[in-house]
Amino acid sequence: EIFHLGFDDATGALHPVAQIPLDPPGADHTPGAAAYGMSKDGRFLYVSNRGTHDIQVFAIAPGTGELTQVQRLPSGGERPWGLGISQDGAWILVANQLTGNVASFRVDPATGTLTATGHSIAIDTPTSAAFVSQSVMNNLA
Repeated sequence: EIFHLGFDDATGALHPVAQIPLDPPGADHTPGAAAYGMSKDGRFLYVSNRGTHDIQVFAIAPGTGELTQVQRLPSGGERPWGLGISQDGAWILVANQLTGNVASFRVDPATGTLTATGHSIAIDTPTSAAFVSQSVMNNLA
């Protein structure tokens, strides 16, 4: 589930706003939400679900933060754990732990929806994925 919480800037207090289930009603698997990421512009939330082996995309309403699901798609493997969003927001990588692969997805900047590229790489039990900029890589050399 996603727990949408409000935050009081003055006191630091949290309060519940909404609770959003990620699994379909009557699902017969262990719930397994794992990772989340937000688009650079703050308009979309991406959530990996280990129980259903999918990625869910939510639009975030300006002002209220209300979440509306806009897409649910296969993660490109089984037991998606972590996900990483590129600095420019154009790509998402998903680490699928059980199938041992990291899959790539293109992000539509207007709708926030994902398209599987069909590309993945085998990695033994990956649990997270991240992009590192070329400038950082150059500084490490």
